[in-house]
Formats: sequence, structure tokens, C-alpha cells
Amino acid sequence: ARQALQIAALTVGTVTQEASSTVPAGTVIRQNPPAGVLVTSGSQVNLVVSSGPAPVNVPNVVGLSQSAAAIALQRAGLTLGTVTQETSATAPAGTVIRQNPAAGTAVLSGSAVGLVLSSGPPLVSVPNVVGQSQREAAATLAAVKLTVGQVIHQSSATVPAGIVISQRPTAGAAVPSGSAVDLVVSSGPEQVIVPNVVGLAEQTAGGVLRRAGLTVGRVTYRYVSSSIPDRTVTSQNPTAGTSVAAGSAIDLVVHLFSLG
Repeated sequence: ARQALQIAALTVGTVTQEASSTVPAGTVIRQNPPAGVLVTSGSQVNLVVSSGPAPVNVPNVVGLSQSAAAIALQRAGLTLGTVTQETSATAPAGTVIRQNPAAGTAVLSGSAVGLVLSSGPPLVSVPNVVGQSQREAAATLAAVKLTVGQVIHQSSATVPAGIVISQRPTAGAAVPSGSAVDLVVSSGPEQVIVPNVVGLAEQTAGGVLRRAGLTVGRVTYRYVSSSIPDRTVTSQNPTAGTSVAAGSAIDLVVHLFSLG
């Protein structure tokens, strides 16, 4: 433009800049006087030169999903740049953790903004807590940033009371940090109520105990009274109504007439 004016025996006057999304930077957008106007030789022609697209402020997209962030950037005249992922114990999976350039930065229209998305909490391997006490299991889980979930108590004839029988997820499973592990804890052998067999015939008493999940223990034969039928149970230990472990033995004292 300067050369063209010199050829026409004119000079460049005031040069100002103006942002333009259509005219390349450094190119004349307007002139004053405009083309075709008759002026005296040596007159000045003022120029308005494009400084390129107007800068825009990068919006804050932290906390948004990738799709919502892309829409926000597009509305601001920007584009979605490189997207990477990173574990986070606080940001929900799929949401923006960081952005580059940062929010509020002035950049050229059409610039790309890179995003770092949360892939959720880091994964940890579930430790084996079967065979530990409930308190020990809780400490073992806490050491790897896991928690105790639902605790179910289940009777067991083989696992002592208070010891973990099983767990879910099982040992070795990869789960997000902070996940809960459900436990099945032994409540010890199943408890049954001792039935009353005093006054029953020895054979009948044995059947009643077996049906209750118990066994006949030591049987002591003793003459008690001539008014009691032969081979009648006169006492038992533990007594009726006592809660005992299934399979426990109940000792009996049986009246035997022949001992009188």
C-alpha cells in the first residue's frame, strides 16, 4: 500500500490497527480518503490495518464433561485441543481436571485448548482378609485406602467367632481407591436351645436331643425312686432352655430300677 501511494505521488498518513477475523494481519482494511477521490499531489492517505483476529478469553471448563467443555470452547470461538486422562480421587470420571491455556488467558480466536480428564480414582488391588478378625481386616483394608462395606454374620462350625469367612470383591481384584469390601464374619457355631427331656424315657430323650441338633453325652444310671418308671431321665446338663452350640452333648441321669 505504501509503494502504491508513492507511485501515485501520495504519502502514508496515520496508520491504525483493527482486529479482524476475515482480513489477514498486516493487510489494509480501509483507507481515508477512499480510492478514486481526487486529492492534491503529496496528500496523506490514512490506513486502517488488520491486526488479525481479536483475542478471546479462555472460558473455565474445569469440572465439565468433555462434551460440555467442547461446546463452551466453541461458543467462545476456540477449539478442543489434545485430551488426556489422569486418575483423581476427587474429580468424577470423565470431568475436566485441568485445561491449557488456563481460564482467563487471552488467546487468538480459533486457538486450541487442551484438556486433562479424570479417569476416576486410582485402582488398587484388594488384599486377602479371609482368616483375619474383623478389626484386623478393617486395618488391612484401610492401609490400601479401602473401606469395610456390609458385614454379614454367619454361623460356622469350623471358623472361630469374629473371623472373616469370605470377602467381596475377592483378593486380587482391581477396584477404585476408596471402594468398600463386604465381609462375611463368623458368629461361631450355630446356637440351639436345649429341649427339656426330664421325665422322658431314655430312648425317647435321645431322639428329642438329636432332632434338636444335639447329642447324648455321658449317661449316669442311678436309682432314684420306685415311683419313677424304669430308664426315665431324671436330670440333664445343660438344663432345658440353655443356649448351646449345635452338636453339643447333653449329659443325662437315668433312673435304673435294678440299682435299687
